[in-house]
Amino acid sequence: MTHRPPLRWLFLLVAGMGICCTSVWAQPDSLSRGLQAANAAYAQGQYGRAVDLYERLLGRDWESGALYYNLGNAYVRLNQWGEAIRYYEKARRLRPADPRVGHNLEQVRRRAGVYSPVQRPFPGRFQSIVRGWSPRAIFWGGWGVLIGGLVAAVAWGASVLGQRGRLLLVGGGVLVGLLGIATAFGTAYVQSLDHRAVVVAGEAPLRAAPSPEAISDTTLPEGALLEVRSRRVQWSKVRLRDGTTGWVSAQALGDI
Repeated sequence: MTHRPPLRWLFLLVAGMGICCTSVWAQPDSLSRGLQAANAAYAQGQYGRAVDLYERLLGRDWESGALYYNLGNAYVRLNQWGEAIRYYEKARRLRPADPRVGHNLEQVRRRAGVYSPVQRPFPGRFQSIVRGWSPRAIFWGGWGVLIGGLVAAVAWGASVLGQRGRLLLVGGGVLVGLLGIATAFGTAYVQSLDHRAVVVAGEAPLRAAPSPEAISDTTLPEGALLEVRSRRVQWSKVRLRDGTTGWVSAQALGDI
């Protein structure tokens, strides 16, 4: 008689995953209602209220290209170019091929009088994965493949697949799942190397040292895109496109 793994262990594993993921799966519905309320405020011309509602969704640790895009549109209506550019850049990170995001970003840059962004440090072939995928989605996709392989192996049993076939199915599912999880961590790490920020204040003096008394030879305009090299308390060391470096007050910047 062929030995079959106890089903109760599989059920406990899946149930445990369900408990861990309940908040993740339940989240989109409530967030969708919040997004609809924010969109309704925008459609009624209540742009300040729309921004407040969109940012409440951000405070719940939700990342969405549509949310960033709509928030950018609301800031455009409020003539806050720096914040608009910031959120369009965030939207483009998740939707790199969306022509609407690229068009609106270019238009608001023209209004703000700022243009080409900082060059990215990523290789071209990997850039689409790094900037176009969410590490969280890859992580849960990997878990899904891993659990799916185990469920299929137990459900079909050795009598259908044979012992070797079931081992191949389980091994393949585990391997692909673990690769997905590892890719998620790798993507998150590479994305963490891309520290960029936008000047969201009216203007930001670029200083030689992290001090308000330090010499400032350059004033950065609202909407300028910078590469953040390091941080120190209330200051960020930044690099401009031409290679110039200096210190800017962290309160004047919005991370991308």
